[in-house]
Amino acid sequence: IPHSSFTHRLQPTRPTLHSHSYTQRVWLPSERDCTTMLLRLLLLVLAYVEPLHAMPANNAERRRAMQMVETVLDRSSQSGTAEAVCRGSVSLVECVERGCVEVEGNIIDHGEAIGNVSVPRLQRVSGILQVYSNTALTWLALPNLSFIGGDLKIANNAVLWAIDLSDLVTVDGYLYVYNNAGLDRLDIHVLLYTGGALEVAYNDALTSIQAPSLTLTGGGLIIIYNDRLSTIGLFSLAFAHGNVDINNNAALERIDLLSLLTTVGHLEVYNNNVLEIIDLPLFNYTGGFVDVASNEELMKLNLPSLTSTAGNLKIWGNRALFSVDLMKLTSTGEDLEVSYNDALTHLLLTKLTFTGGDLKIQFNDALRLLDMPLLASTGGDLRVVYNQRLSEFEVPRLRSITCGRLCQLSKLLGADIAIRG
Repeated sequence: IPHSSFTHRLQPTRPTLHSHSYTQRVWLPSERDCTTMLLRLLLLVLAYVEPLHAMPANNAERRRAMQMVETVLDRSSQSGTAEAVCRGSVSLVECVERGCVEVEGNIIDHGEAIGNVSVPRLQRVSGILQVYSNTALTWLALPNLSFIGGDLKIANNAVLWAIDLSDLVTVDGYLYVYNNAGLDRLDIHVLLYTGGALEVAYNDALTSIQAPSLTLTGGGLIIIYNDRLSTIGLFSLAFAHGNVDINNNAALERIDLLSLLTTVGHLEVYNNNVLEIIDLPLFNYTGGFVDVASNEELMKLNLPSLTSTAGNLKIWGNRALFSVDLMKLTSTGEDLEVSYNDALTHLLLTKLTFTGGDLKIQFNDALRLLDMPLLASTGGDLRVVYNQRLSEFEVPRLRSITCGRLCQLSKLLGADIAIRG
């Protein structure tokens, strides 16, 4: 056996664990690895003592000995391949020890992981992957994991500061990152799809969420109560088959969902104290309501493609809001309300024809221009009041207002109007 070939064949099948700069990890061979190396050494000795081609034909015992060693080596190799598919429920530590490439079952790690944990061989998990309540887990690397057939849950890991999911493409269940107090970033750059919701919540140190390739969530998008979160990169997200909730992120400055087209559920953005811009240039429909509220520093709300909502559309309590783009809005399934936006000067609803519920435009202290030239009917009250600087507006096509009792509208110029049931 050539020396170079022998050296190559003796390379350990289990890779050295990745390590952080301040942590040194050493690969320790398993019992199977040790057995394999000893058998290869025995085969080498037998071959070099008397080469196989030089053995006498009657030296049957020597030949049988070498055949036996080779048979054991073959079985060991086959065993190693089988071990790469781990079945049942395993922990992260077991995945490392057994060299799992694929888990036909679940990975559940509850309090067992300690320090820096890397599982470099793991590529697929058919079931769920849960890493939760590990008080000593500081770093988790799953650099080659591309597919999870169930949910991915990373929660309640008090000192976890980094997660490597650099190859993750598909999560068939929900993706849940919750209450990891030390986690600084969430980077899932090649993730394309989640079968359930993507939920990132209560991560006190989290500053950035980057999922630039994500195009579809089967259960919505929920990003709430991440006190230091300043950046959300979801530039490819087109469909959310559930609710989109982005609220109570105290450091979030802007929301750019540049590809979002529709949501099956509602769109709700509120209590983001320093949020300045909401930009959804392609968003055209929601199967629920739209609620943009109590974002104290919000200046611009861009929904230029929104044509209709199945539920309410409410924009209220955004004290710094001066620009609202609803140029294509034609109807709302329920109420339309724009209230308590102190800096708003213009509201152009030039395509609006119908509201399924009340139409309320009120308590906007700086509002000077209101344009609703195509409004023909409302399914509830029409209330345009307490806009101190609004001197006039017209609704030339208004024909009907559905109220609790008979309502009449005469042409009013130069004054606010309020029509109630």
